[in-house]
Amino acid sequence: MPDPMPSVSPPRVRFAPSPTGFLHVGSARTFIFNWLFARHNQGTMVLRLDDTDEERNTEASVQSIFEGLRWLGLDWDEEYKQSERLALHRKAAEDLLAKGLAYRDFTPAHAGDDPQSSAQGAWLFSPVMRDLSREESDRRAAAGEPFALRYRVPRSRGRTLQFDDAVYGLQSKGADEVEDFALLRSDGLPTYHLASCVDDADLASVTSSAARIT
Repeated sequence: MPDPMPSVSPPRVRFAPSPTGFLHVGSARTFIFNWLFARHNQGTMVLRLDDTDEERNTEASVQSIFEGLRWLGLDWDEEYKQSERLALHRKAAEDLLAKGLAYRDFTPAHAGDDPQSSAQGAWLFSPVMRDLSREESDRRAAAGEPFALRYRVPRSRGRTLQFDDAVYGLQSKGADEVEDFALLRSDGLPTYHLASCVDDADLASVTSSAARIT
């Protein structure tokens, strides 16, 4: 007898606006498509505020998002704020650093004398910081020197990064053209690149007791 078909869990979809401006029609459209998909498939609609950009977040923007969605007659099942999940983000960053997949960049913000790392002059990484020994990095961090934590993009001649996009199809880019993007800012807060990936992975299959049900 053939093995029975594996059961498929109900889908979990999310709308993750950044509260740095008012809700606009494009965001509402995204929410509506996700909401329809979740409701049609008996899934879960997650609303997550990506609010780790403290300098640009405003309470007026938060209320604009809530009021606009409710005006449209839309609801959601779980609600999160990224700012309430910082411990999870930092744990992920520490794990990447411990595995050698990230490194500390002590370059002062807006430093204009950082060497360029590509023939085209586009900034990709600081060779000095990327090659800093772990011992020296630990010493400087322990002394209180501020740093950003950057992902160590694998670099080798001819290496290609590929992924299959559901809308645009197969996408590829040379690894040597990808910036060593920041995971943590110098104030310790996660960037979008880290927080959103960590939260997407964590919330994809979890029903959290900490979720606020609306």
